[in-house]
Amino acid sequence: MTAILAVDDDPDILTALRRALTPLGIPLILTEDPTEVLAILAEQPIGVLISDIDMPRIDGIELVGMIKKDADLRK
Repeated sequence: MTAILAVDDDPDILTALRRALTPLGIPLILTEDPTEVLAILAEQPIGVLISDIDMPRIDGIELVGMIKKDADLRK
């Protein structure tokens, strides 16, 4: 089963996602760092990406654009 990957710079949002999604039994990966998303995607396939839009350094729109441009990250 592929995982859900969520990125948000607000730890409270990640906690809420964990509480909501963990009972579903789907593997869940949470991070506050959008650059970590790129490393995770390079290592394993992800079924769903949940991303905040307003984050420091790399916003969610830029992050998705980076993923779309890199075929290796879209496996």
